[in-house]
Amino acid sequence: MYLGGNNLEWVTHGRLLGVIIDHKLSWSTHIKELKKSFANKLSLIKKSRFLPKQDLSNLYSKVIIPAVTYGISVWGGTNRQDELDSLERLHRSAARVIFNFAKDLPSVEVLTRAKWDTLRTFYEQSILKLTYKMYHNVLPSRMTTHIVKSQSPYNLRNNLKEARNSFHFPQTSQFTNSFPNTVWFIVSV
Repeated sequence: MYLGGNNLEWVTHGRLLGVIIDHKLSWSTHIKELKKSFANKLSLIKKSRFLPKQDLSNLYSKVIIPAVTYGISVWGGTNRQDELDSLERLHRSAARVIFNFAKDLPSVEVLTRAKWDTLRTFYEQSILKLTYKMYHNVLPSRMTTHIVKSQSPYNLRNNLKEARNSFHFPQTSQFTNSFPNTVWFIVSV
């Protein structure tokens, strides 16, 4: 295949803006690389246990988590739950290290005691923000043209129904259907 006189080479995956996209859009390659990077960053936290808990927590929340959740609205909807679970385990492991939780503390309690959200919650929040911005035309027109709004200002129920069903991202319409109606009328995110 040629583009502008240049031969385009077939590849199974490529990196675009820090996100690895594979030829099947499975996100497996990206999540595997992310898991390696996350584990390396977690080992840095383990080696830095001598620092105060607050400093470790700040390092994690301000440097590591943004790197891990970068692009999560794109790859977080993967159907490979086992891959996301492996990232969640690393996330809980970081909480155990930073807060010095006992190893026998049940996994379900680790994030609750640390007062941290799950990575799934990060994904849901990113989808909520993206959906809000799309609905309120805050994104580039290429993205907001996929939103079809009813012209009648009097039939709010149909407006909401159309907005909820007009998204073209995997799992977004199902996720947006769980929003309370008040979310659609919020003025800012």
